[in-house]
Amino acid sequence: MNADWVAAGATALGSIGTTGTLLLTYLLLRREAHRDAERDRTQRRHQASKVGAWYAENPATAERGLAPQWGAIVWNGSEMPVYQVAIDFFEHLEDDRLVYSHTVERELLAPTPAPVFVPPERILSAAGGTETEGPGRGLSGKYAVSIRFRDAAGVRWERNHQGFLTEVGPAAVAR
Repeated sequence: MNADWVAAGATALGSIGTTGTLLLTYLLLRREAHRDAERDRTQRRHQASKVGAWYAENPATAERGLAPQWGAIVWNGSEMPVYQVAIDFFEHLEDDRLVYSHTVERELLAPTPAPVFVPPERILSAAGGTETEGPGRGLSGKYAVSIRFRDAAGVRWERNHQGFLTEVGPAAVAR
């Protein structure tokens, strides 16, 4: 009888050990899968993280002492071009809301060592006044831009007016 209890105890202990080993293996594989997914996500964001846009005065007019011209400053600091670029212009209202104005589209944004100026295609007007001298003749605080593009790997991205980068997936860039 004692031999039966010893055999049953050994079998139970072996089963517990096997179950523990399986559970530990599952947890380690799951952690490794999360680590691989995070590495893939970081690699996928690598090029997109080097593309940005902001609303500012054209550096060329500022350097030459000409009348200020305002618009989007766009920069692709990556090693590869980005495609289907859409630069959205927004106006800040007095209550701090953003109102969409229009989009300037470019098929390609090549890598550049310095940012590129992209003027608005329409006259921008914000609450409290209008621009009468033509597109891009406004104050920096009244306007904002965001940029949408497809990276070299075919992934679509958006960097909003606050600079946050989001993967937007396979949806079309057109607004």
